[in-house]
Amino acid sequence: ARHCLFTNNENGILTANSNQGDILIEYSEFGYNGYGDGYSHNLYIGHVNKLTFRHNYSHHAKVGHNLKSRAKENYILYNRIMDEQTGNSSRLIDLPNGGYSLVMGNLLMQGELAENNNLVGYGLEGLVNEAPHEFYLINNTMVNKRAASCLFVSVKDGTAVSTISNNIFAGTGEMLSGPVHVNGPNLMLTDIAEVGFVAEEFYDYRLTASSPAIDLGREQPSLMTPDHVYVHVAETEPRPLVGSAIDLGAYEFGEVSEVEAGIAPAN
Repeated sequence: ARHCLFTNNENGILTANSNQGDILIEYSEFGYNGYGDGYSHNLYIGHVNKLTFRHNYSHHAKVGHNLKSRAKENYILYNRIMDEQTGNSSRLIDLPNGGYSLVMGNLLMQGELAENNNLVGYGLEGLVNEAPHEFYLINNTMVNKRAASCLFVSVKDGTAVSTISNNIFAGTGEMLSGPVHVNGPNLMLTDIAEVGFVAEEFYDYRLTASSPAIDLGREQPSLMTPDHVYVHVAETEPRPLVGSAIDLGAYEFGEVSEVEAGIAPAN
């Protein structure tokens, strides 16, 4: 799917469990999908070989997940996945059966009305996919507005590799539950204002010059070094390296165009 809009369906996309096939979804928007029963979602990818989900906008899933995938391999890159002000989704990203998963360069925001306190879950219904069970969370910007409780990342015990690096965690909550083999550098600040976002109230998570996230990142293998950024709505542009080291989070300071394709006001 490319340049598509999926709104107000029982499931935005629902696939079979063929245990084969590669799925590419890019430059598309998913919103307000789900029956409201918690078993239907903006996207529900079954047991397929590989999912690549990039440059998309997924938001306001109705009780279900904004993205759920049982694929053996998952490449979730440069997306905006959010509840925003009125969304009541469960997880933003749910990868319930493990496998190889790279979650990189995404804007992830859990709203006040979220049904589940966990933004990203990995392997929580059992590591039944084929090995390797490796989870990489790299250069994401993650914001929590849910006051009751928050667990940013939950990883199943028994995961072979769990790497949580170069991320921004903004808002109240616990960073991680489960094993972690590489943790950091990451920036975790309860006061969202201290991160130095351009306009957090409009979901503009680019960095200002005063942000402590600038030049704080660690060099990663080339396939885990972000080379693009998300531009709203469901577009992208390159992310060059600026300064002495990569910045934490989904944006490099000063190198994202002012044409943010219309940052949507809080709704």
